[in-house]
Amino acid sequence: EKIDTDDFTSTGKQEFIDKLEAAKEVLVNEDASQADVDKAAEELKAAQDSLVAKADKTKLDEAIKNAEGLTS
Repeated sequence: EKIDTDDFTSTGKQEFIDKLEAAKEVLVNEDASQADVDKAAEELKAAQDSLVAKADKTKLDEAIKNAEGLTS
């Protein structure tokens, strides 16, 4: 599943990007041990789990427009 970092807040985004790059380096490293692979996978998963999705503000925007219409 492709992750679009634009769908998430800045909280944890850079850490995720850093862990993704580190995991890619371990993947191409022919001398990586199983411990290196396991650590990279665990750290990447933890960083992914810490991403915070941006809120859908559609309903709030509609409520504000409705309320502004009542105060005009």
